[in-house]
Amino acid sequence: ILNDALLIRAVLHGAVLAQVQAVDANFCEADLRRADLSASDCSGADFSGSRLDDALFTDARLAAASVEGATGRQADFTRADISELRASEGCDLSAGRFYRANGFESIWHGAVLADADFTCAGLQGADFTRAGLQRADFSAAEMRFARLMKADLNAARLTYTNLFKGSLEKADLTGADLTGANLYAVEFLDAVVEHARLTEANLKMTK
Repeated sequence: ILNDALLIRAVLHGAVLAQVQAVDANFCEADLRRADLSASDCSGADFSGSRLDDALFTDARLAAASVEGATGRQADFTRADISELRASEGCDLSAGRFYRANGFESIWHGAVLADADFTCAGLQGADFTRAGLQRADFSAAEMRFARLMKADLNAARLTYTNLFKGSLEKADLTGADLTGANLYAVEFLDAVVEHARLTEANLKMTK
């Protein structure tokens, strides 16, 4: 049990921490590359500035946790609870896997998420303002009321995504695929949609 543990700058490269209880633990600037935290409970934990490349968080609980300023390229958050996760301050989770993750009201301001996989994720109310989402895959994601203002969605996939009443204001959707997406009442003010695909998308009440 690591609840409330202080693991600042700890070297845990490749550590096996599966199913660990680490609620409100402090992992700031820790080295967790290739660590296995699958099915762990890290609710409220602080991973700010940590190194999470190739780490496993499958089925983990990370509600209200922070990965601000962390680097976690190709980290796996499949089916994880990342609701209210704070992933801003230049956090780099490029090529991360978030398949079927629950990211309700998670915050990704300015995050680097190129090539990330958010297919079938629950991202209601999530905030991706200014995030780098080049080639990211949001296919069949639930994104009602999500905010993607000024996000870079160049060549991203939002096929059959539900973006009901979300915002793409000033977003770059060059070459993005929104086939079959629900874009009802979505804000498109000053968005770049050059070469974007909108076949069968619901564009009613868009602005």
